Amino acid sequence: MVVSVPRLAANHEGEAMDDALAEANQAQAMIRRVSPQGRAEARRLREIRARRTRRLAIRCGAVAMTVIAGYYLLSAAIGPFGPTGFPIAIAFLLLGCALVAILGREKRTAEPAVGPGDLPLLPDRTEAWMATQRPALPAPAVTLLDAIGLRIAGLRPQLASLDETGAPAEELRKLVGTELPGLVDQYRAIPAGLRGEARDDGATPDARLLHGLAVVDRQLTDLTRRIGAGAADGLSTHDRYLEGKYGDTPAGDSLS
Repeated sequence: MVVSVPRLAANHEGEAMDDALAEANQAQAMIRRVSPQGRAEARRLREIRARRTRRLAIRCGAVAMTVIAGYYLLSAAIGPFGPTGFPIAIAFLLLGCALVAILGREKRTAEPAVGPGDLPLLPDRTEAWMATQRPALPAPAVTLLDAIGLRIAGLRPQLASLDETGAPAEELRKLVGTELPGLVDQYRAIPAGLRGEARDDGATPDARLLHGLAVVDRQLTDLTRRIGAGAADGLSTHDRYLEGKYGDTPAGDSLS
């Protein structure tokens, strides 16, 4: 079989482009790790792992107390177990901790989706998902993704009390749990060597990704304002209630 020289040259050029892109992504990842944003990201991931470790330790402690209490209760009821009793108790303890670790392990989802009642978990799940996506994205897209992550993290206090059946909560679930991962997945499905090539409409996949992330960021900004406006309305209502119940404030403390 004869392979034409132009085709071989094109193949070598494509491989060289892929190697260059891989090296560029590695360099960007190294720079990012030592940047303030990278250190903040690493700190958030350490906090997430620390919370998981604490939960596991508490559950294993509960298993240990249960096994010890059961051991002594059975010893009192049926008599000493003899030399084999203690090894059996240790075996049950290890088995219980292993089951807790396996059954309590959080599933690694392909997207940061949350169901009813899990809205406060959205910032942590989004950050964990973003950490797996950043190495495959160009630097400008990572910057936008970080801005989106910071907006979601900034909503953490409000998510704990936000009405999960309301329109803002539903929009947030759809935007962050479905539409944002869908955009990134579509981009990652494109071969790395083709992401910088202009399509029929004149835009490159890189440019389309940046535009889509900017749209998500703008929508998150709008959602943040709406959620904040709802909280501000609630504060105004409570202030009027207090004024009606206790009367006007002193002149020096009145609103300007």
